[in-house]
Amino acid sequence: MTRFVSRKSLALAVVVLAASAVAPAMAEEKAGVTPIPRLGFCSYFNGEGEYVTEVFEGSIAWEIGLEPDDVIVAVNGYRLNHDGAWYRAMRRAVLQGYARLAIVDCRTGYIVHRTVHFGHGHGPHSTP
Repeated sequence: MTRFVSRKSLALAVVVLAASAVAPAMAEEKAGVTPIPRLGFCSYFNGEGEYVTEVFEGSIAWEIGLEPDDVIVAVNGYRLNHDGAWYRAMRRAVLQGYARLAIVDCRTGYIVHRTVHFGHGHGPHSTP
């Protein structure tokens, strides 16, 4: 069966999807929930951790050497073993002042650790 979709309904679907991605972050800020910092990469939960799909040049993620196909498996020892674990772990990390990321390196398969510090009013920054 062929289903026809008008341009108007397709555009509406795109707007709804975009709004659904932004709305939770805005709702969290209004509700007083600690927003998580943006480190400059895109990812999704793949069953093992946060699978990195894209890293933005010049970002914190880029500075610490994160690459597409890396998998972040833990933050400050908190295992990322379910969808949504990244957000919970990063909220905790912000309160602790740093995030120590355990990353399965896509090139070697080994786990490497990288640390990002959250300064007061200075935004996230990495350490060597």
